[in-house]
Amino acid sequence: DVVDGGTSFIGNLLLNDGGDGISLREALVASGNSAGADEVRVSRTGTIQLTGGEISLRENVRVIGPGSAQLTLDRAGGGRAFVVSGGEVEVTGFTLANGSADTGGAIVVTGGATLTVRSSLLTHNTARGAGSHGGAIHVVGATLNLIDSEISDNSAIPSGSGGVGGGLSVVSGSTVN
Repeated sequence: DVVDGGTSFIGNLLLNDGGDGISLREALVASGNSAGADEVRVSRTGTIQLTGGEISLRENVRVIGPGSAQLTLDRAGGGRAFVVSGGEVEVTGFTLANGSADTGGAIVVTGGATLTVRSSLLTHNTARGAGSHGGAIHVVGATLNLIDSEISDNSAIPSGSGGVGGGLSVVSGSTVN
């Protein structure tokens, strides 16, 4: 997607997609600006190069892909994919790959949020730097539900000492199911 559509809410985005379709980023931004719970379904297969900054999810939303073997969200080392900082968020049917950040190479969950990762693969993500935590996912004061998902080949690489949780780091006050 090159031209941003109207992301003030989902209905506006559907009416004004910017002329070149709706990107995953636009759909998720619009879902965060809409009242109530939303569901964003991605039918595309292959690889989406997720460029730009991380996507912030603060509202109740389900993000549903076609299956982890069919769609990869690839950060190409350009940061993490998602920061979940509120509400109940579900990510289903994706591979999240090649994210890189100081904590949570693919996802950070914080602020009392609940994240459910279902039928997904998190692989080749890296937490890198001083105090690196959670190569794939870092959970701070939040809840993480992992259902039929795999976390593999992720790493926490400190720039000194302190790398924790190559795949998953959970800080006190958090829950993992």
